[in-house]
Amino acid sequence: MTLTEKILAKHSDNTRLQPGANIWTNVDKLLTHDVCGPGTFGIFEKEFGAGAQVWDPEKVIIIPDHYIFTSDPRANRNVDILRQVTTQQCLCCMLMVSNFIPNCSVRCEP
Repeated sequence: MTLTEKILAKHSDNTRLQPGANIWTNVDKLLTHDVCGPGTFGIFEKEFGAGAQVWDPEKVIIIPDHYIFTSDPRANRNVDILRQVTTQQCLCCMLMVSNFIPNCSVRCEP
């Protein structure tokens, strides 16, 4: 196995992996941003249901870093979707870039 396959096998409780395998893996953090995040959360809701919750809200970090400074309403929609998901999922951190200094702007109690 390649080094990547060994790492993924270890963190998915598999003894061996091959290219193309679908696995569930334990991750330290899951990061997404304003380009991929809205679609990913859309698939999550479609596959697991409207009320499904992420496995650990403290391990999901959202970083809107592509569309945050634009005035394009379609691009701003992506950031709005991420804000909505952050609230719905009670995610502990959505990093907002303000003057290029990251700040954890969303905190909620479980």
